Amino acid sequence: MAELRLDPATLIRLIGRYQELRNRGGMGSMLYRVTPGQRIDALQIYATVCAAGAVPDGDQREFWLSHLRPVLAETREAAELLKEAFADIGKPETPPLTQRIVGTSVATVTKLRRWPSVTTLAAVGAALLVGAVILWLSLTAQSPQRQVASVDTTDWSVPAGNGAQSALPDAGLKPRYERFLKLTLVAAARYGNEITPYVLAAALCGAAPELGPPSYVLAEMMRVYPIDPANSIPHSAFGAMALRHYAAVAAAQSAGASLAAFDDFIMDDGQISPDPAIDPAAWLRNFQTATNPLPPATLARETWPSWLRYLPLLVLLPGSVFAFWGKSNKRREAAAEALRRTRVAHATFRRAEAGAWGTSRILQSFAALPPLPSASQTARRLMRLREPMPGSRLDLPRSVRASVASAGDVVTVKRDGSRAVDIVVLVHRGHRHDHERARVLRLLDALSRGGVSLTAYDYAPDPRTLTATSRADALNPRGRLRTLDLRGLRELHGDSLLVIVSDGDELIDPFSQQPHSFLATELASWRRRMLLTPVPRGEWGEREFRLAAALDAPIGRATMAGLGDLALGLAPDEVQSGPRRALDQAMRRAGLLDRIATWSLLAGTLLAPEETVPRPPSIERLGLSLLQDLAPPDPEQKALIEDLETWLGHGFFWLAACGVYPKLRVDLTLWLGARLHRYGHPANPVIFSEELFARLCLLPWLRVCHMPDWLRTAMFNALSDREKQMLRDVVDELAAGKAGESGEARLGLQVWQADWRGQPLAPDNVMIAFKSDAAPSDRLRQDEAAAASDARRTWLMRGLGRLALIAAWAGVAVWLMPAFGAAPLPDGAWWPVLGFGAATLAWFGTAFVVERVRLWRRKHAEAAADAAPRGSAAPAFK
Repeated sequence: MAELRLDPATLIRLIGRYQELRNRGGMGSMLYRVTPGQRIDALQIYATVCAAGAVPDGDQREFWLSHLRPVLAETREAAELLKEAFADIGKPETPPLTQRIVGTSVATVTKLRRWPSVTTLAAVGAALLVGAVILWLSLTAQSPQRQVASVDTTDWSVPAGNGAQSALPDAGLKPRYERFLKLTLVAAARYGNEITPYVLAAALCGAAPELGPPSYVLAEMMRVYPIDPANSIPHSAFGAMALRHYAAVAAAQSAGASLAAFDDFIMDDGQISPDPAIDPAAWLRNFQTATNPLPPATLARETWPSWLRYLPLLVLLPGSVFAFWGKSNKRREAAAEALRRTRVAHATFRRAEAGAWGTSRILQSFAALPPLPSASQTARRLMRLREPMPGSRLDLPRSVRASVASAGDVVTVKRDGSRAVDIVVLVHRGHRHDHERARVLRLLDALSRGGVSLTAYDYAPDPRTLTATSRADALNPRGRLRTLDLRGLRELHGDSLLVIVSDGDELIDPFSQQPHSFLATELASWRRRMLLTPVPRGEWGEREFRLAAALDAPIGRATMAGLGDLALGLAPDEVQSGPRRALDQAMRRAGLLDRIATWSLLAGTLLAPEETVPRPPSIERLGLSLLQDLAPPDPEQKALIEDLETWLGHGFFWLAACGVYPKLRVDLTLWLGARLHRYGHPANPVIFSEELFARLCLLPWLRVCHMPDWLRTAMFNALSDREKQMLRDVVDELAAGKAGESGEARLGLQVWQADWRGQPLAPDNVMIAFKSDAAPSDRLRQDEAAAASDARRTWLMRGLGRLALIAAWAGVAVWLMPAFGAAPLPDGAWWPVLGFGAATLAWFGTAFVVERVRLWRRKHAEAAADAAPRGSAAPAFK
């Protein structure tokens, strides 16, 4: 039985089920229902227990049963019913059959990645067509007989002598014989006295349904008075006597009597009652002496159209489409396969164009990422940050002096103690794959593994909206969602040291260029706080100074060395830190420029040495145009590439490699840095270094994770031939899934291959293609021609084989069709063709199920083969 967790909706359902059980159990008329007072008491108990936090984890059935039994159950019988109600609501509800069918159909359609192929539609259409034709034939098996018998019953009403219709007598043989004799003569008159026994039997059964099938009446007629049922009854005394006998046969079957009971009426027309409307004796004489210039009518033995027998041949139309569809492009596929085998092709990535269609593919590989930076020295500096607190050990000298000073009273004095401080870090997140955020989390992870007590939070768009990164890997876009504001942060970390990691753009009002007011008001509860910025110290200016003044806190660099400066910036008040003294000294200056200059000079001498030079001026000059898809003029592009090469050095190769895949991702960037070598030579060290990674994260493209196509092309063209070749090899390994079979990170890049049978692509989808280096040789052209010829021959033979199989099926169906010349058809004439159709449908169903099972097993095997190895250890910081 599943665990029960009671919520308000479940409680209401429980009370309703409990009331149903009381009513069903036959309890007293006053006790069958749960009173409003009992409902209110149960809700009050539920709210009180939940507010007190006394609800246990796991199955809560026994817990709530003990609390609700006193208010809901008055007797032992009611207590048993309440227990049964608890057991009933724990069972899963089974939806109705119609709802299950609709839900399953909707789920199946939703899971379809693309519409069925034309081959599948053709096969299903052919099966539905055959089924519809067989169903129609089975439902209209007696159609020829009923068509002949479709005579309006108003024409068969025999008027009585007084002009009114005569009612059929309930008993008596003579009225029955007279009725059917008149019906027989009327039927013969309607057909111009040229009527066959077959048509007469159908006409009598149509006018008198109680006779049953016409075949039975016709068989009895032929037994009593045998003549050819397909030829007209002759106009002679023999034919007139045949009409009398046939009328007697119909009357005998209607009355359930023997034919001998009508012998007197057959042999003597005088016993028939006179009728001015229809005189049977006169009508019989007219039939006997009728002279019709037309030849006697003969009923065609095939009452069905002759072409119905060949109706199964219609399956050849969709069968031809099924036999030859989908293989016409085999020649191009074979040529492309020959190109891929003979020529050197490289994988390329690009964004999907408007109107493109494709199928999805996941490039999966395991990457060995660079190790975390060394943080032992910085961790030792931060662990010296301690907060004073009363100790637990006795200070004997001070206690003696205090006791003497108190005139003999014993006074105990504890030794001074301290405890390690907890640092809460707020990291700005500009994008779900923000590289700067991931770099800072790598540094914090290294410090946490070194023993520093850290707690990290993301914030976007400003520190008033926080998201906890609890146990989140730096490579993941976000950790487990746990959002809170500054008030909740004060409740959780009111005694911690506050560190904000940001470049300051979101902390400045874009209109007034002044820091937001909440920096000075809502962050004042943290007495010791500091701002770390990734901006190089050479770019510090008015923005950084205003932030330091608004926060009343020092500013440092967001590097491993800058994290070590927290030991200075977060020092206790009695040991005033150097950066804080620099800010106080700068604030005493008169002018703003003088304050900024004094603060920058003093802060630069106190903080850790700076290694990162300011960013190129072209980045500041171009601004937002760097992120636009519209390319700037060629001179500006050239100047930008030159500035990036100068500023990054051998790291320019790394930046150009990041642009190979249009969507910038942290795990891919780190893997490329650990995989590529400097200047494209395998003997050189790998490109990755923490200082170079920090420089890359300063670029705007890695903050928003978007690089326009013009910049990707320009940087790739600026690489040397050796660097291009190494980059092609690395991308080919990634596209082939050979990037690595083991590692701490799993690269799962989604790409799309052009395919008109797929689904429409969005502009942000990444497409993969293979581009060859050289033109094909003569030998390759010959191989292509041979492969194309073999493919065309295989396609033709396979199509003809399928078409022959479908034609054989149609021939068997035509052979099993009933012989329409033997009409009326006996019972069971349609059973062979119906059984053949059912067997065909069963074969299609079995083939479909087998194919689905085969596909499922193949996907299951691929998923098992691609299973990830054991995950790496989670970060140690909280």
